[in-house]
Amino acid sequence: AFEAYHELQAKGYVLKGTPGLDHIQSQVAWNEGKALFIPNGSWVENETKKTTPKNFDMGVGAPSSLDSGDKLPYGTIWASGGEPFIVPKNAKNPRGGMELLRIMLGTKSTQNFIQQVSSLSSLNGGTEGLRLPPGLASAQELWKKAGDNVVNPRLQDWYVTLQKEKIGVAALGEMMAGRMSPKECMAKCQKFADETAKDSAVKKYRHK
Repeated sequence: AFEAYHELQAKGYVLKGTPGLDHIQSQVAWNEGKALFIPNGSWVENETKKTTPKNFDMGVGAPSSLDSGDKLPYGTIWASGGEPFIVPKNAKNPRGGMELLRIMLGTKSTQNFIQQVSSLSSLNGGTEGLRLPPGLASAQELWKKAGDNVVNPRLQDWYVTLQKEKIGVAALGEMMAGRMSPKECMAKCQKFADETAKDSAVKKYRHK
């Protein structure tokens, strides 16, 4: 996988200047037709609505397969909740907090949320009767087709510094900028992971 992504950069398939763009600038460049694909989340449809051309029907697709050795089939997607709501166990009024969540996640509020920000909610059937914009409609269809082949890595939730600053910027970012080979990048990722594992100041998490 590292070699495949590195190949995109090496062959000039990554938009020039990409390492210097923030995520808003990259989305605008995509809307302007400067790139065909952009690795992104379903928030992009709402986040770029001011710069999206009227005839721009965006759609989401699963990552490309590499070969028959893939551990998971084509169509496997990374799908996870992006706006977690929490009622603290020791809150002054946990029942009130739970009631607020019940209202927020009810059908009426959920459908308003979907229409306002073009994003799916955790409520089953929340999209019934709604006309979804093209990007969100394709995301929902992709999620349905994936079935059980949905992954939710928790790295970005549990180990923010490791994921964002170290692996994301100092390793993958350097590789995609053409300044590091796949082998060097993998070694860096392993080094950062090992350091985090040994750091007693970093809280460790486990899947239950």
